[in-house]
Amino acid sequence: MIKHTYDMLQYNPKATIITINRPVKDKIMVELQNKCPLVINDIPNTFGLTIEHMNYGIPGYIINDKDTLISLHQLHNSTSINIHRNSKLIDDYNLQDNLTHTTELFSDYMSSPPEYSLSLYRGTQHIPLTKNYRETLLIQPISGKVIIFLFNPKHELDIKGLEPSSIKKWAVKLDITDTQLVYVPPEWSYFYESSEESIVSHIEFDSYQSYLFNYIRKK
Repeated sequence: MIKHTYDMLQYNPKATIITINRPVKDKIMVELQNKCPLVINDIPNTFGLTIEHMNYGIPGYIINDKDTLISLHQLHNSTSINIHRNSKLIDDYNLQDNLTHTTELFSDYMSSPPEYSLSLYRGTQHIPLTKNYRETLLIQPISGKVIIFLFNPKHELDIKGLEPSSIKKWAVKLDITDTQLVYVPPEWSYFYESSEESIVSHIEFDSYQSYLFNYIRKK
């Protein structure tokens, strides 16, 4: 477990973005060894989900967002929406099965149970700089698109404490649509922007060897 965790924390200072044109598990597993961010193209989108569909799918639905209760109907009529990484939406709209195929591309028998969350955006939204403490983090737009900025851990001191708008020169910029997903390696930081209505899923999990370590340091 100690060796696995140590290896997980080692990053590739020369990492580049690797694009995989078809979601083939064997290819993905090989590329993960390079500790590079991955962009997977041609991801099947079986959701058919929009904020409007969600509103009519469960009439009167109330979102519990960080202990604040928000009417989805009122949000649907708003020009600005920012619900960031809400796990209850996944459960209430039964979206786990739709995300299972994506999870299986990156998991094996040593993987811990995945954690899912959903984000809803409308209008111009800027997601704060976030460091990935998990062994596997997958970001996938379900509808719309987002612009993701990824930062190699070698730039951690360069970007620490600065506003996202001032650190883009150290980032790798990715325009991601609803038929793509991004794998973010451990220790990498990221933020993203959205200027149109979009729904974004997050999938994260660890191996059993790193789960306890990542759970403790994430708190």
